[in-house]
Amino acid sequence: MAVRRAAIDRNPVREVADLPRKHTKPRSADMTTLAQLRAQLTDWVNGAPLDGSAGYTYGRKRNQRVLDVVDVELGTCPRPGDPGAPLV
Repeated sequence: MAVRRAAIDRNPVREVADLPRKHTKPRSADMTTLAQLRAQLTDWVNGAPLDGSAGYTYGRKRNQRVLDVVDVELGTCPRPGDPGAPLV
């Protein structure tokens, strides 16, 4: 826009190189990792202390429906980057 309106004589972004990207193949979690994730999430919902944090002892109770949402996500296996795939 600045070039079109003659505020600058050239587009400085045109000379910027692309950022290097690592092209790693996505990998899925194994059943042991998923079971650990589910167990840790259950402890979090119940207010149990987790590594590096104290237990949840005040405020509203955490919603048990979080576990249902995670079960649907883990059961339907959306891949990261799929259109419409929620982030977990």
